[in-house]
Amino acid sequence: MNVQRREDQVLIELIGRIIFENLEAVQRELEEILAGELQHIFLKMDQLNYLDSSALGMLLNLTKESRKLGRQVTILAPPSHIQDIFRSTHLDTIFDIQVDEEAQATSESF
Repeated sequence: MNVQRREDQVLIELIGRIIFENLEAVQRELEEILAGELQHIFLKMDQLNYLDSSALGMLLNLTKESRKLGRQVTILAPPSHIQDIFRSTHLDTIFDIQVDEEAQATSESF
């Protein structure tokens, strides 16, 4: 996981697998971010291979908590198999997801 901050935004690059066994490190980082003043959290997923149900729950909770605080979470460039998971669970209707050129432009702005 790589983290880059810019003004009131943060880009978190999720890499490899996010599963129950390694979820704590990601959750700790996200809790620190939510405790701060950053207004927009970008989760870059182009190098994410797998996420399990606990990771989906974490993403859902992050989105809900962020909205309560008036902040925004955007998922950038999830691979097609991750997009399929979001669609099949209807999480694509809850998450703000950017793909292709839009996601690349956002990532490059960091």
